[in-house]
Amino acid sequence: MKVLYDSTTFSSQVFGGISHYFVELMNHLPHNWQYDLTVKASENEYLPLLRPRPRVLSLRHVPEHKKLYNFINRFADRAALKADAFDIFHPTDYRDYFFRYLKRPYVITVHDMQFLDYVDRGIFSPEYGEVIKRVILNARGIIAISNTTRENLLNSLDVNPDRVSVVYHGFQAEPIVSTRARWLPSKYILYVGQRSDYKNFSTFFEAFKRMAHKDPDLNLVCTGKPFTPAEKDTIARAGLMSRVHHRLVRQHDMHMLYAHAACFVFPSRMEGFGMPVLEAYAAGCPVALSNASCLPEIGGNGALYFHPGDPDQMVRTITALVYDPSVNIPIRQEARRRLRQFSWEKCGRETAQVYEKTLGSL
Repeated sequence: MKVLYDSTTFSSQVFGGISHYFVELMNHLPHNWQYDLTVKASENEYLPLLRPRPRVLSLRHVPEHKKLYNFINRFADRAALKADAFDIFHPTDYRDYFFRYLKRPYVITVHDMQFLDYVDRGIFSPEYGEVIKRVILNARGIIAISNTTRENLLNSLDVNPDRVSVVYHGFQAEPIVSTRARWLPSKYILYVGQRSDYKNFSTFFEAFKRMAHKDPDLNLVCTGKPFTPAEKDTIARAGLMSRVHHRLVRQHDMHMLYAHAACFVFPSRMEGFGMPVLEAYAAGCPVALSNASCLPEIGGNGALYFHPGDPDQMVRTITALVYDPSVNIPIRQEARRRLRQFSWEKCGRETAQVYEKTLGSL
């Protein structure tokens, strides 16, 4: 049996959880499944992890290279769809170009339902929102990456529940880099990824500010995009410019950040899965999570939780993890046990079962 994956996510993402998910999925499909991937040009950092490693052209030093990636890869996508040499199609995002070429059933992975909120707030156009809905509604099989995502999907769209399967992401623990980077402060809280909107960084920063004013040795380390002028102004007005640090960090260096952090905090109001939770667990880092969305489902008993809108509760939760060994030691032990529930082998096996169920329903 053969599944075809298209290029769309790999044309746009250099890093990113979705492209990482598809690479690990392809690497861990059962032996009775083969795959074709249509990517011909990309600078995605996860593609070299594929087995066998694909030959992919990088154009990163060419002006307008992302447009070239889309042009080259879309040609390959169309050619593979027209050739029809596969059993099932699994697009890597929600673009609907394939409708005019596809003769086979397809499965779509729904990572979250955040696009509906983006349409309501004008971040996504209504037209793009309708494209996403159409791709989801016409899929013969749907994979939701958490029970929370499945429930949100069924509550939002008129989808037959029998078509929606929950398949968790896996996790592959990498060797932890124990050498501490010289720029790291001696005691820090770690924040990873985007900070805008539903990620709820502003509420978390209010909690950190209160803690930092009580503990002059406490710092904050952030990864992701550089601070905006507005964020820098907020940090400066709090008198914390020297204690809030930003770094662009590659994935293979993230383990070092988690391993040496006093605590990792994930205050998001909306997530489809929450891979950083498992990354922190693997590094033995104490974890404080929002009790919203799927985070309690994924985190289980391996974290302490707070209400995402309550900075006082955030302070109490983070304080317990940072300063009280009687709290953070058993929590870290629970986190290691929880981590064993997630594997890419299981993800690959269960995804193949969705493909087979979908083909069997024809």
